[in-house]
Amino acid sequence: MQDFSILAVEIARHYLSFHKKYTDKLFSLSNIKSSKWWPYFVKCAAFFGNKPDWDTYKFIEAQFETKGGDIYPYELTKHEAWENYIGYKSRDKDFGKYIAMNLVSSYNLIKKWSKDKGYAETNYKEYFKDIKNQSLIRRQSLSFYLFSILKSFYEFFYNKLSEQEQDSIIEIDELMKLRAAIYTNEKIKNKMKEILGYEFC
Repeated sequence: MQDFSILAVEIARHYLSFHKKYTDKLFSLSNIKSSKWWPYFVKCAAFFGNKPDWDTYKFIEAQFETKGGDIYPYELTKHEAWENYIGYKSRDKDFGKYIAMNLVSSYNLIKKWSKDKGYAETNYKEYFKDIKNQSLIRRQSLSFYLFSILKSFYEFFYNKLSEQEQDSIIEIDELMKLRAAIYTNEKIKNKMKEILGYEFC
């Protein structure tokens, strides 16, 4: 009989990271196997873990995004949970295209600005130090998807602002959500690493 305990722990870990955003945690990961919820994580792993479309993080994310925060582990074993996941993943593909187009557009904007200013290569540092560009960022006239993964954005602009100024432009939690959207899409993340090199963070 196949042992699903390793995958069950992974499911529990992701479940806990989402669940604690909404309410007190139901269990501790250190003693998950003695928790009353453990059998449901094992069942979830056994029911769905071998399916070709399985992605642990996305599966858990789908449940919380489609149903809200009040989800208990036994709900992960239902067929409805799999349907939620498949529907969410389908929509996520379209969202991935949107993010990719957004990143390319923003990258080309900075690349063109650098060229117009006479720089041989894309100069992120000077782009974020430019007063006019800073004004556009403050007015939220530019997209923050690319900014969320650029070292120079934090080093030469965002981190130099007060917390109040930062929040008036974009709160750090929101910035991290944009960054997470890129990091959870392996294809986009790897492509941006290749394009940005040292700038990628």
